[in-house]
Amino acid sequence: MQILNPMLKYEVTKKVLYNRQLHLHLRNKGRERFPNNFDLTGIRGPKPTGEQLHNMVQHDGHLEAALAGSMYGFHAAVHAYNTRSSSPPDHVVLVQRTGRIAEYGIALGSTCPDFYMFYHTADSVTQLQDPHNHVWMYFKTERSDRVFIDVGSLPYGMGMMLNIVPYLPNGTPESQLRDMTPQFGVPAAVLDRNDVAQLDRLLAASSRAGSGAPQGYLADRHRMPVSSMPPDAPPEEAVRALLDQLRQAREPAPPELTLAAPGSPYAGTAAAQRPVRIPFRDDPLDEHVRAAMPFFECAFRNTYAALEQAPLALGPIILSSGVPLQTLPPPPQGACRLYPPSLDNARCAASWLDLGDVARRAAEGEQRALEARMAEARAGGGMVRPGTGTSTGTGTGARARPGTGRPASGRPR
Repeated sequence: MQILNPMLKYEVTKKVLYNRQLHLHLRNKGRERFPNNFDLTGIRGPKPTGEQLHNMVQHDGHLEAALAGSMYGFHAAVHAYNTRSSSPPDHVVLVQRTGRIAEYGIALGSTCPDFYMFYHTADSVTQLQDPHNHVWMYFKTERSDRVFIDVGSLPYGMGMMLNIVPYLPNGTPESQLRDMTPQFGVPAAVLDRNDVAQLDRLLAASSRAGSGAPQGYLADRHRMPVSSMPPDAPPEEAVRALLDQLRQAREPAPPELTLAAPGSPYAGTAAAQRPVRIPFRDDPLDEHVRAAMPFFECAFRNTYAALEQAPLALGPIILSSGVPLQTLPPPPQGACRLYPPSLDNARCAASWLDLGDVARRAAEGEQRALEARMAEARAGGGMVRPGTGTSTGTGTGARARPGTGRPASGRPR
């Protein structure tokens, strides 16, 4: 499900990159542009390239509407399936590895992007996605393990994709994709809390190495458990309530991230005097409710169809890996349905992502941080034990900042 970003109807005539802010100056509104006629700046070298930039812009915006509609559609479909009359009776149990899903919903907080885009036209400056008010899906098990699905990372330059073809049920409009291609990627990063912790370690290493990257890949401030909402409420009212909660929970951007911040190339210009327009914050809520409803319909239709077609499991629940899960007894009806297949190995990278380069840059950043700690310790009369980042010795008793001493695997760029 994708809604055209209206910014693709312009041409990019100028690009300005400052402190992770990627400013696109747009002119000549017309028909939708393609990768070969979208970025006319002719700039070569640092990423994103013209094709990557077109892909980022194509998926920018409508994030809150997509999540509110999709999550409530999923929630309503599971409830509708579990309360239907069927023979033999069956029931949906949501499972992540060895634990039942106890809660799921939408989280709002901040993320650390490679880029976040501002669109400059003749009369306005627009920001479609705000990394300080980012939203993502979460699923929490009874043991408090969490799985995160971030569907809004591609516009930030983090090219994680998910092949959805194996998850498409028969008989829906979306299932026709299977006849056209064996793979169809959509922006999504599937992460557990270990993955998020690993990304946070990389951000911390980058910050110590002097890049100034803020810490926290997915730092949530507010969670909205969709699983506790009435599943049989009028869909439009429920989606409106979710979007209203998301809007109320937003926070203003820190001063250092504004166009008028000292050092910004726009400080003192007319662009800095104009308020940045953020559609989800500034436009009527009705517009976002209308944008969310196609996502609700798509999620409800495909979830319900998938549950109808999933294999019936009697007795102990069988995970997609084929391992019996004896700790989870079947529901009272004596049966359950299992869907979707495991997401454990579902993540993949967009075509432009060089994982070797990511790992190499991560190792180099950690090495620079270690050398800085060693220099600090030598200046204080101590020494650093390699691999620990801690200083020993007498002298002034100076101590370097603790570190892991291990190269962190990289965040996609």
